[in-house]
Amino acid sequence: MADDKLMKEIIDQLEYFDIEMYLEARNIEYKTEGKNIKHGWIGIQCLWCDDASDHLGINLDNKTINCWRCPIKGTIIRIILKIDHCSLRGVLSIVKEFSDVRHYTRERKSNEQHHTQRKTSIKLPVMSKKELFPLHRTYLEKRGYDPELIFKKYNLSCNGPVGKYKLRLIVPFYLKKRLVTFSSRDVTEKAKTPYIHQPEKESILSTKETIYNIDNCKDTILVVEGFMDAWKIGDNCGATMGTKWTKIQLSLLSQFKRVFVLYDTEKEAQESAKQLCYDLSCEVDHVEILELDSGDPGDMCEEDIKHLRKEVFGKIY
Repeated sequence: MADDKLMKEIIDQLEYFDIEMYLEARNIEYKTEGKNIKHGWIGIQCLWCDDASDHLGINLDNKTINCWRCPIKGTIIRIILKIDHCSLRGVLSIVKEFSDVRHYTRERKSNEQHHTQRKTSIKLPVMSKKELFPLHRTYLEKRGYDPELIFKKYNLSCNGPVGKYKLRLIVPFYLKKRLVTFSSRDVTEKAKTPYIHQPEKESILSTKETIYNIDNCKDTILVVEGFMDAWKIGDNCGATMGTKWTKIQLSLLSQFKRVFVLYDTEKEAQESAKQLCYDLSCEVDHVEILELDSGDPGDMCEEDIKHLRKEVFGKIY
């Protein structure tokens, strides 16, 4: 019974499994085209027979395997068990480790041209420095943050007075500890565009294809609009970067056991929060909307934040 439940969980997670990333990590060569390789498949040497020509096919969509020389068939689970010599619980851990958000929606899968245009690795702006500049420090202090704490905790950078991101805080976005994109915030309060995100085509994922600070969220997540709101509340708080959340963000949030949504008090924001909770309620056991009397989470005082964290997470920090 326990094994059946575990197997179901593995199969559900397989939709997100990045096969190529896994094979590369295990130093196993594979081919994406050529003799014996069909469209939508990759090929490796069979692990069960004396194959020398990549006859073991792996279907990238449904994660099935099939050797054209021997009777081996099944799912990618058989390959993981063969390579890693692990238990089913070990398979689940491996599948989760190599799950890639770019595989979370069929919409992204079907758009192969768009997918191949994305970067596989990115860097922060060349003019940004891992040094807290005086102007940036002052900006954070005025907004009610501890500059040193925020700068270090969220791995921020500062951009000087030149370039596209001049006089901005550079805010990296991580997923599974991998840098996938970044945003920026003007610290002069004079720029026509306060926030500038890294262009989608230059990112691994855009800011709307992940949840800011998700790596610091465990079983429970408190969802806010922007990264500065998340800074104010701290660990287990993630941002959708605006009220218009996406299907990919919905998929990411559905992995949590409890989800609380705390958007700004505007009518549009509250309507979006209600819809998000409604859609999540089919996947998540506990979903709840939290409301402020006025303003947004970034305006909350320290005492209110302590009370909020106590209520949601059972602890202040």
